[in-house]
Parts: sequence; C-alpha cells; structure tokens
Amino acid sequence: MAARWCFLGLLLMLVQPLWPQAGQNPFDLEPRGEVPVVEEEIPPADSTAPANPFDLQGGEAVAAPVVPPVATPPADTPPTDAMPEGVPQGGLLALTLILLVLTVVSLLFFRSLYVKAYRAVINDNMLSQLYREREAGAFGRFLIGYGLFFFAGGFFVFLVGKEWGYFSTDRMLRQVGLYSLGL
Repeated sequence: MAARWCFLGLLLMLVQPLWPQAGQNPFDLEPRGEVPVVEEEIPPADSTAPANPFDLQGGEAVAAPVVPPVATPPADTPPTDAMPEGVPQGGLLALTLILLVLTVVSLLFFRSLYVKAYRAVINDNMLSQLYREREAGAFGRFLIGYGLFFFAGGFFVFLVGKEWGYFSTDRMLRQVGLYSLGL
C-alpha cells in the first residue's frame, strides 16, 4: 500500500517538476529614486522634567454622588426553583454515563467485530466474512452491537427533540426506549 503512494508521488514529481525562479525576487523592496536628505537643527530636549509625575498632590476632596441601586437586593426576592416540577435532576447525566460505559465495554470486548465492520464498508469480502461469522454462532455479539447502536440513536433523537422543544423530560427513559425501538 505504501509502495503505491510512493509510486504516485514519484509520478507526480516527474510529470510536473517545480521550476525555480528565473529572476530576482519580485517582492524585494527597492528605492524609487534618490531621497533628498534634509538636515534640520533639532534643539536638544531637556531630559529632566521639572517635577515627578508620580508625586501625590493634595486637592479638594469631592464626594461621589449617591446613586440608588437599580436591582433589588437578593435577600428581598423569594427563592425560586431552578427546575420545574417533575423534571428529573440527574437522569440525563446518568443516562449519558450509562451509554458511555456500555459503549466502552462493548468496544473492549468486541473490538475485532467493530474493526471488521468498519473495513466491510469498503470491502465486500469482509462483509461476507462477517455474515459467515454471524451464521456460525456469533449472533449474540451482533445483537449487543445492534442494541447499543439503536439505544444510542434513540437517545440522540430524544436529545435533538428536547433541544428543539418537541419533547419534555417527564418520562425520559420511556421516550428514549420508544425512540430506540422506532429506529
């Protein structure tokens, strides 16, 4: 495989060689003529200032005007609930973590299956080999992979619908299960 890429690169270099620049660099800056030199007498600047600008000087004290506060103090407002009634507080996080753990465990145990399935996207022989393995008794691994895929798809549909305001989070597990079965 690497030899093919090397051959292709060599072929491209032989067909279209890169020619160096023939002349000077066109981006070099050149003067447009002679610049007249004007000599002026600049008076020497006094390097010592008469006073230190960092010295503190006393002045009249001016009191800042009192402005009434725009917002009410937080102690005067009654406490409100951040989440409305009936919404699970940690259900979304728990479901996300469960899905993540199931995906990691599935990838650990069935890595060869996922690698072969990824290669089967391009190679038909690998796809027929996967089909023979499934018929030979590896059907349980495929069922676990399919179930995890549809569970993740249903969870994604639920999250998109929740973001767009179509679904509520009242019965989250029931909705995710129904969307997983519907896919």
